[in-house]
Amino acid sequence: KKTATLTVKPGSGVEVTGVKSFSKYVQVKRIDLGSGSSTIDITILPSAPVGELREKVVIGLKGATYNSINIPLFASVKGALRLSPQTVSFGIIEGSEKLQRSVKLDNVGELPIEITKVESSHPALTGTIREVKRGKKFVVNLEVDPSLVKKDLRASLEIVTTLKEQSNLSVNVYGIFPKM
Repeated sequence: KKTATLTVKPGSGVEVTGVKSFSKYVQVKRIDLGSGSSTIDITILPSAPVGELREKVVIGLKGATYNSINIPLFASVKGALRLSPQTVSFGIIEGSEKLQRSVKLDNVGELPIEITKVESSHPALTGTIREVKRGKKFVVNLEVDPSLVKKDLRASLEIVTTLKEQSNLSVNVYGIFPKM
């Protein structure tokens, strides 16, 4: 929930006539504070889909040059599953020993989940999952085999879960192949 304060200059003759959002994921409420000021409470509803949300709030005006003001609303809606970090760099990939990194996967939702599949987009990248707390906390172990990297590495590890709203998660993986 975010709050914005809208103040109309005293004596300007401008009046706020209403506040609207045409989005089914955004709720707005106007509270008059008197002397030309209003507070607008903007709430993103729990039904909003995971990802970027781009909407607008429209403020109706009377006695102004324009009949309304559009306020852009940008939000990043996070789901119950959180990967940290979502992007992993292996730096310069050289030598013969396999390189390893770890990523945390936390389930902040109420229901436990299972991981049903882990799949790599590149043969040099493999991933395994270790469950730390049943259905709630996991460690994703990433491993890169330098012998299979022939140019700069740009890959992803796809994680499939039993959570319908976030059935597919992705960890982006990068690495630099040294110039010879």
